[in-house]
Amino acid sequence: RWTPHGSARVPWQFSSLSPFSLKQVPDPSGSTKKVLQIKRLNDPELVNEKSNVDYRNAGAAWNFPNGTTGLVKFRFRAADGDQADDSGLQVSLTDRLFNACDSTTKDYALFTFPIRLRPAPHLLLGMKKVPFTPGAWHEISLLWQGGQAVVSLDGKKAGTLKMANKSANGASYIHFISTGSQPDAGILLDTVNARVK
Repeated sequence: RWTPHGSARVPWQFSSLSPFSLKQVPDPSGSTKKVLQIKRLNDPELVNEKSNVDYRNAGAAWNFPNGTTGLVKFRFRAADGDQADDSGLQVSLTDRLFNACDSTTKDYALFTFPIRLRPAPHLLLGMKKVPFTPGAWHEISLLWQGGQAVVSLDGKKAGTLKMANKSANGASYIHFISTGSQPDAGILLDTVNARVK
């Protein structure tokens, strides 16, 4: 039996945000709602001189009840504007909270994959490139059970991920972080929904 755990309208229900480099922007498709923009900024004020923590790559994490089987869906869109060669978004399912701007999250995630914006927009699922159209909203779903997760793009199976790090309790967070090393327009997030079993 699937148990729905609601919808998070970004960003106010997220568990962790990088507060300085993240912002709400108008939906470019013309609706009156605001969406979350995750991008790279070039602001030296966002690097802590003492701890060397770097907040220039925006990120967000959202919590849901843990489970060894579950489904997370989110809507995304490449933001209009200039993108760097490595612009994109790293998406990770984890079993614990990571700081929203923690670029090492992918190393500890149960499942993780990047959304790349250049040279041509695509999801990178292992060695498989799955293209998507810029300038439009897309939905990604991650259905995980045991040691694998099926990733779908706009309702069609795009690929399968193998679990990279084991957890007895399963996934309980989805973490998003910008991958750019130069300032860029980044990616927009609209909604995140989760169901766990």
